[in-house]
Amino acid sequence: MVINLLDKIDSPEAEVLARWVVALNFCESLHMKLLTIHSEDENERVHKYIRDASKGHEYWIGGTRLVDGYKWIWMPYGTQVEYTNWSNGQPSDVNEKCMQVWITNNKLTWNDRDCNAEFFFVCERYVDSSTSGPPGL
Repeated sequence: MVINLLDKIDSPEAEVLARWVVALNFCESLHMKLLTIHSEDENERVHKYIRDASKGHEYWIGGTRLVDGYKWIWMPYGTQVEYTNWSNGQPSDVNEKCMQVWITNNKLTWNDRDCNAEFFFVCERYVDSSTSGPPGL
């Protein structure tokens, strides 16, 4: 069984700013992926992680509409984004095709951004819960 270890987010490059595609490729090079958020509970746990990390208030996550320009999907698997927590008025620009989260008014909300902007990012890993011991790459 595969589980999401969101409470054990692994972000080895948390102090590095990168463009969205660079962040995506970096995570994949470690057999990980850019963070995905599928529920309000996950969004709250990500908020706590980012708040406690104190590296910044804006992070790339794995959502994009680079494929067709309109539909938001999670990369690298191409699954449709169903749960959302957009900031008021977002997404706001059809030319901003990558997804970031940011903390405003002590809330973690989502925003569309130009994929060439540089932000911190969070890599996420999944582990097989049938194995024992610490999770590995």
